[in-house]
Amino acid sequence: LPRSTTPRRHQVMSSDLNVESIGALIPPSCVFEELPADLAVYEHVVAAREAVLSILAGHSDRFLLILQPRLGPSDQADGESAADAALRLAADAKAACDAHPQLQLLVLPTTTDTTPSNEALRSLRRSLLALNRHGVAAAAAFADTITPQYVSDLLAYACVPASSAMCELVSGLSMPAGVEGSAAEPERVATALGLAAQSHHFLGVSSAGLCGIVESTGHPQAHAVLHSLPAGGNKLADAAARCSTALGEGGLSGGRRACTSACASACDSACASACASAWVACRTAVQLAEAGPQGGGRPGLALDALLGAAPGGAAPGGGGGAPLKGLRVDFEAAQWEEVKGRIEEVAGAVSAGLSGAEQARRRATAQTTDNLRIRSVRPLLPPAILTEELPQLAAHAALVLRSRQQLGEAIRGECGKLVALVGPPLLENDASVVEFAARLSAVAAEVSDTVVVVLRCGLAAAAGAAWGGLLKDPDRDRSFRINEGLRRARRLLLSVGALGVPAAVEFGETVTPQYFADLLSWASVSAESRPLSNLVAGLSMPAGLRAAGAPLQREDGAPLSSEDDPSGRADFYGVTAHGIAGIVHATGNRDCATLLPRSSLSAAAAIAAAADSRPVVVECGGAEVSPAAQAQYLREIAALVGEGKAPAVRGVSLSSHLLSGHQPARLGGASIGSRRRRPCARSPTPSRRRPGWAARSAKSTRAEAVCFWRAAVGIATR
Repeated sequence: LPRSTTPRRHQVMSSDLNVESIGALIPPSCVFEELPADLAVYEHVVAAREAVLSILAGHSDRFLLILQPRLGPSDQADGESAADAALRLAADAKAACDAHPQLQLLVLPTTTDTTPSNEALRSLRRSLLALNRHGVAAAAAFADTITPQYVSDLLAYACVPASSAMCELVSGLSMPAGVEGSAAEPERVATALGLAAQSHHFLGVSSAGLCGIVESTGHPQAHAVLHSLPAGGNKLADAAARCSTALGEGGLSGGRRACTSACASACDSACASACASAWVACRTAVQLAEAGPQGGGRPGLALDALLGAAPGGAAPGGGGGAPLKGLRVDFEAAQWEEVKGRIEEVAGAVSAGLSGAEQARRRATAQTTDNLRIRSVRPLLPPAILTEELPQLAAHAALVLRSRQQLGEAIRGECGKLVALVGPPLLENDASVVEFAARLSAVAAEVSDTVVVVLRCGLAAAAGAAWGGLLKDPDRDRSFRINEGLRRARRLLLSVGALGVPAAVEFGETVTPQYFADLLSWASVSAESRPLSNLVAGLSMPAGLRAAGAPLQREDGAPLSSEDDPSGRADFYGVTAHGIAGIVHATGNRDCATLLPRSSLSAAAAIAAAADSRPVVVECGGAEVSPAAQAQYLREIAALVGEGKAPAVRGVSLSSHLLSGHQPARLGGASIGSRRRRPCARSPTPSRRRPGWAARSAKSTRAEAVCFWRAAVGIATR
């Protein structure tokens, strides 16, 4: 591309390179006007929410049955539309459940068009309106933070994955919500529940379709939705007990205690019951059939065990103090007759476990069904305003373009160089970060023929941390002046770039990239989140997708599929440079690597277990990893690379700052030169001795690059 001296031209060169276009997204308020709900619909929604809350809080002996049918063209009668076929099936389900007053039916419609579009949002709202007008309580599964604005007023229930970004969303949802996760990781779901119960400040979209800073109050009725694994049998009850135990320990961030303290006194009893005990099982129709009669046994025997009701009629939930409150079933429309038979068995199993007469329902006082847990939505500075105030200069553009090319070549294995992401996981003091960048610049220049060194800049802390980070709480007093945090963060990235050091940032949502993408050479996201995987497909810089384990999985425990591959085209909801919600059409990002977190396994075992086709960047530090342990892990990786036993490894990520060690996380004044919460190695300083790499050929090899890795061990322990 031709060079230009104007700041705006350089921004175009280094941002949105993998974004084909951003289409206009209709504001939620316009959809409300097009497809309004009447008083009868809202009365039905409120009544359905009351019923769900009563069940979750233990005030009712009824049982939630959440059905998610999937329809294909063959399931439609002659001349019948997909929407009419879905409504017909929902009506049949209502008729089947009306015969069993102990069941509370919720229908989760499956949209035929999953590609983000204005028509997809309209179609979802039409489906939910139709369900409510036919007396069927509606539910939805959210995978992003924008869709809820269009339909939340019509929902009696919602499901979201157990990721930190989505837990912030749950804390502001108005309806009862389930936090979904695999039965193999119930403690992770418990942590997510604790986070959902707290208040949060996060970036979202207003009903006018504009970016805003959302302040939530916390969600006391959130509960676990545990997905059973194909070979998991009826181990769901054990997982629920572990989830309940983790909440009761109080050691988790948030936990049951934080949930109780975050609620109004009137909600305390519901909070204690819903968050600590209630859970919902999630099964496919095939698994539900497996839970049916076995051999010549009594119908519903296996279902009795799942529900916690022994054949003799013992009280529900007798196994682990975590009673099952509902069952979510995902099935093909062609399986409906079989599922209808299973509904009879579920109703019989629930009846066998009833402990007595149904108690009085808890009465809601709210007169509206939307934004019940949102304290306020404040204006968010549009990205275009910030980039105009603090523009990218020619030197920054040249650095970003050069380092992105080098990182891309290193990730693809085309140049023999390795990547080193170095820095504190969370930036805490502007002056110390600039000093650290100056020292790192000297080391980067010394090893530039073998290693591409990038400064890791942590702008925001994980959800539930004592301090939200520079981006969310720049004054460290819980004032959450996010607009000022955006300014300080961009100013800091400009200072780092002026020193000639490439910068990397981790993104936790799809709004922030618009503010910094033109200054970044690398980005990191969580591989478990589908919206963030889609975001990577539109990022202009190389990116790392952090794995929670090996093999990679999504929040619900399902393995990552081709739809999660960021190298292909993707469509997702995002925002434009002017702060307006839009539909992003991404072309794909081929320069991606898996960020492999440090585990209890050895370096060799961890790398071997990462069954993923992408290149690997290994994280050597961690929350409980000392500088000495980090150095030892680095030695192991260096040995593997030198011996040719880790061909997928393209680099490492090191926790490092000016001083070794860490400080306890707290609000108040900024620390100077040491990392809060996570131990860090001392900052790198240029070595006067260049062991073995001074007389290299122009093109270095992977074996030669190990020299830097070994030198880095010495740097990390100085």
